[in-house]
Amino acid sequence: EAAFTTRGNNSTFSNFTTSSSMQQQEQWRRVYPVGRLDAESTGLILLTSDGDIVNPLLRTSDDKSKEYHVVTSPQATDEQIKKLSKGVVITTLARRNGLKGVPVTARTLPCVVERKRDNNNNNEEPSFLHFVLKEGRNRQIRKMCSTLNLDVMSLHRVNFVGITLNGIEKSGQFVELVPKE
Repeated sequence: EAAFTTRGNNSTFSNFTTSSSMQQQEQWRRVYPVGRLDAESTGLILLTSDGDIVNPLLRTSDDKSKEYHVVTSPQATDEQIKKLSKGVVITTLARRNGLKGVPVTARTLPCVVERKRDNNNNNEEPSFLHFVLKEGRNRQIRKMCSTLNLDVMSLHRVNFVGITLNGIEKSGQFVELVPKE
């Protein structure tokens, strides 16, 4: 299933329950979120009762992109957008063998970062950016922007591994995916 999560919702297992269609199956199943969105972010989150597909979907690869619409302040310069696209060094916490998070500092993979709307170089206006990532490190876009002194005012996931929010118009709605998806 694909769902639209709202700001203030951490997308962890404990925040999701099965949909009525999933509950109609023989027995109640555990629902796993595929990937996460932090509490300040909105947009697409995938839910599954098949725990075996979660890790393969999250592994970095060319055909598993995630797309976001991001609003930053101040307005991003062309040079900042170029740096974001090439990758910047950030520190994230990575779990190793179920242990507490270990800080990992590394350059992000190159990604697509495009200006969605031109603000006529008015630095007082926010930037509307489109990001396409191949990896998904903890709070990655926020940390990437922070390294260049850009504050993320809004972050909205619009695509995850080819699944979009098409057919989902309001926060909290969901659609069942077809076998092809």
